[in-house]
Amino acid sequence: MRGAILALIAASTIVVASVAGYFATVPRAGCSLEGAQAPSRVWFTFDIDRALQFYLSLKTPLGLESDYPQSKTVWLADDQALDYYALQKIYNVTGNSTALAAAAEINRSAEDWGGLTAYWNPAFEAFGCYPAGSDVLWGRDVTINGSVQGYSVRATEFSWGPVYPYPLFADQLAYRTLLYLHRGDYALAEGTFTELSWMWALSHGQGFADLALWQQGGLYQSYKLALYVIAWNQLEGNPATQGFASAYGSTVMKVLQLMAQLQSGDGGVWTGYRFSGGTMVYGENVTVANGETTSLFILADGWAF
Repeated sequence: MRGAILALIAASTIVVASVAGYFATVPRAGCSLEGAQAPSRVWFTFDIDRALQFYLSLKTPLGLESDYPQSKTVWLADDQALDYYALQKIYNVTGNSTALAAAAEINRSAEDWGGLTAYWNPAFEAFGCYPAGSDVLWGRDVTINGSVQGYSVRATEFSWGPVYPYPLFADQLAYRTLLYLHRGDYALAEGTFTELSWMWALSHGQGFADLALWQQGGLYQSYKLALYVIAWNQLEGNPATQGFASAYGSTVMKVLQLMAQLQSGDGGVWTGYRFSGGTMVYGENVTVANGETTSLFILADGWAF
């Protein structure tokens, strides 16, 4: 998800400064910190106790979460916001006070850097934080502070890039689906989700066959599975698109079957996987488990927002 990421950015912006003196253009259409509500259904089994321990292993002296265990890199966006919402969701569903305390610490610590959503990222749409418009911007990874207590603090900075080929990337189609749905552009939301579903069909049910798959030599990116479920869940929950979404219910179940295999022994979720001879291959010899992917999996779980 890092580097050259498309954002669906609002036309109107505000400017915020971090403690490092970095200024970021921040489009907002209102973001709530209420998090997810109680579950309405559960589609697959996810070990939340192990996931919580994984989040605790990401804690840094900055009060923020690192990219993955033992990593010395902290991403202000999208990691901190995603981890916050996932932990808040765990608390709302389980009542686990440790999850609530961990979420609160991330939120407090993020204020030193402008807040959880100070550095816009399209992944924010996964928890209901949308831009006000649909302008297309490029994402460029930048270092906000080279070393804070031994950690490199990074974020993604966006600039105008209207020619970015977002239809070639599964995650960007998922974000567009969510944006169109939020804006009430139901025909566009359904059409975009149909394009995304074609990528699943192209892979013969192994993942999403987009440009990134070929760029990475056949490595499927796990978080795109979660984004598909999140987009479908929102379509299925909207009366205007519910009938359309019902046609993809069997596909969602197949996506969830893949997702259910990807939680690592330490509670996180592997960021990628391959297929070899029809067998799904994942683990530490393929990729790492990180907070971003784990959080999107939790947000995609059957616990309704």
